[in-house]
Amino acid sequence: MGLLDSHGLPLTDAEQDTKLSSEEHLFSRLRSSSFLRSAIFSKGHTLFNQGDLVDEAHIIFQGQVRVTAGETSFYMGPGAVIGLAEGIAQVPMPWTLQAETLLNTRIIPIQRAAEEIRNTDAGLRSICRVTVMRAIGLVNTPESLR
Repeated sequence: MGLLDSHGLPLTDAEQDTKLSSEEHLFSRLRSSSFLRSAIFSKGHTLFNQGDLVDEAHIIFQGQVRVTAGETSFYMGPGAVIGLAEGIAQVPMPWTLQAETLLNTRIIPIQRAAEEIRNTDAGLRSICRVTVMRAIGLVNTPESLR
């Protein structure tokens, strides 16, 4: 992330850990994860159409996405995760998402994420289940999170 101390020297890993907020630390770890791959989309590119099934979710690192459904429209930017809950729950995307600017994302492969969730500790799996269900308003637990 190009962090420098007041003397212009690069920070060590230990110093970065103490100088970053928890959100910045998570963001930088996600950016460098070998589990994810980078993607760049030009302005106007449609990432998802309403009704699409999601096989790859995105973490936005740079740029903006316009989110629309009917008369509702809003923008999402750096730090937003799009499509993860829908992909894991295997439900259609309720929105159309289109790059409003040049967009830099990291791609989360849904199949791999679902496998990781299935193989994780029961407590963490429960947290994922509740989070996904709340994020997309599900009443019944999706098969992929049982």
